[in-house]
Amino acid sequence: MKQGRRMLLLLLLMLLCAGSKDCMAAKKPELSSRQYLLQMGNSVRLRLKGDRAIQWKTSNPAVATVQNGKINANSCGTAWITCTGKNKKTYSCLVRVVGQKKTEEKQTYRVAHRGYSSKAPENTMASFLRAADKGYQYIECDIQFTKDNVPVILHDAQVDRTSNGHGRADKYTYAQLRKLDAGSWKSSKYAGEKIPSLQEVLRYCVQRDVIPYLELKNGSGLTKAKFRKVYKMVQESGLQNRVVWISFNFQYLKWVKEMDPVAEIGYIPKSESVEAMVQKAEKLKSGKNRVFLCIKRAKVSAKILELCKQKGIGVSVRNINSEKNWKGLDAYCMSAIGNGF
Repeated sequence: MKQGRRMLLLLLLMLLCAGSKDCMAAKKPELSSRQYLLQMGNSVRLRLKGDRAIQWKTSNPAVATVQNGKINANSCGTAWITCTGKNKKTYSCLVRVVGQKKTEEKQTYRVAHRGYSSKAPENTMASFLRAADKGYQYIECDIQFTKDNVPVILHDAQVDRTSNGHGRADKYTYAQLRKLDAGSWKSSKYAGEKIPSLQEVLRYCVQRDVIPYLELKNGSGLTKAKFRKVYKMVQESGLQNRVVWISFNFQYLKWVKEMDPVAEIGYIPKSESVEAMVQKAEKLKSGKNRVFLCIKRAKVSAKILELCKQKGIGVSVRNINSEKNWKGLDAYCMSAIGNGF
């Protein structure tokens, strides 16, 4: 009797696998692509292979919409397209939309380092306003904390270089910090510029449709609890699917990945070997996010570019302070960070 049941089960399995020589080695479900670069106005078809798609979503409908797997590129920026399969698992694809294609257009987008800092005082609203007026869609800025734990936009731990104050920022309350003049050191016409809060800059980014590159600074006293506060501010602003996080501190970026598995993350290496920096970047991958290395222009080599291409790691280039530098970058480079050019 038992042997008869075994034979029956074996027969049923053989029938299920009939016509498919490799049914036992079926591939796991996956999207037909993990990443797209689209021109504004174009569309592409994304498919879920190995399972039936039951739901499609976009993180940013202003940038890209999706219906039954068809992605339409609406405006410049980035969006995550997610698909839920019949197996109830979710799969993601990153879509980056750039401007209308022109033969003279450079697809590597520009990031204003501390705003348009070549002409305006760095990390001030004047600098960010000038960057947006000059057509920058991305601004880079740095986060420090006050004595009363308010995140503010300031590069140095000390306020001396870029204000008329003295000492560490975390020795001032936010109210005290706001009394400092953060513009006169650059030019008298910027006298009275304030050190902005992160909240103020996030509101501005929403108003001007600008994407922030937020650097989590070494020496800022950042803790996991403080990072949660920063991330909550980003969430409440509605920018959590648009903000780009960068840091020299690998641990800080691990917190970003843990808090938000789809967040875009950029690791800024110091004096590591090419292999070591790429390995670190790989560890920041969640399977749903985009990870890149943020490297000085003088340090970008053919070896770095080739290894990053092989491993699916992006490359962002720092110290790009002229249009000549920008246009001379390898086409693989996703962004150019400079002080305004």
